[in-house]
Amino acid sequence: MQHFGLASEIEPGRWVISDRAESTLRGLGERNDIIKTMHRALEEHGLADERGAAQYVMHRQTITEPVVGRVLAKGLAGDEMSDKLSLVIDGVDGRTHYVETADAAKLDDIQRGHIVAFDPILPKEEPRAADRNISVVAGEDGIYRPSRHLETIRETFLEQGKDPEAFVRFHVRRLEALRRAGHVERIDDDHWRVPKDLSERGI
Repeated sequence: MQHFGLASEIEPGRWVISDRAESTLRGLGERNDIIKTMHRALEEHGLADERGAAQYVMHRQTITEPVVGRVLAKGLAGDEMSDKLSLVIDGVDGRTHYVETADAAKLDDIQRGHIVAFDPILPKEEPRAADRNISVVAGEDGIYRPSRHLETIRETFLEQGKDPEAFVRFHVRRLEALRRAGHVERIDDDHWRVPKDLSERGI
């Protein structure tokens, strides 16, 4: 445990265990189990001598690069109480990939020997604060009015020593960029037509 920075000797024979010890050791145990699963799958297909641990890629549930290859093994991820399924894939890139999912339906039709392709799973971007503000001001009628926005925030901003007009100008500049990209429509200086799902588009 000292080797992993999980324990330190405060005096001869007395040790303090890190708060991270349990989670770190659990993670190491899971990693070792995955390595064994991958090695066993390679052995069953006579590939263990060709693929060393340096060619193992553990994606778990977050795939950050394209994975294409032949399914060597399919089974439960973790222990028998797990609700996740895993695949071991002999990748066309010369590496062995391990992926898992809690959505078993995604793997229902996949069997050993099948050729599969997985695209990267990118984190969903949070809506821009400006887009959320524009959507709120636009309301149900879908019309954003800078004058309405200014009227709404003026008193609060002045009390806080902020410039409400600069804040609204920032939102208008954002609208100009969205207009050039074809997402909103400028009717006139004080009226912009905004889609109801603007803040959800992740533009």
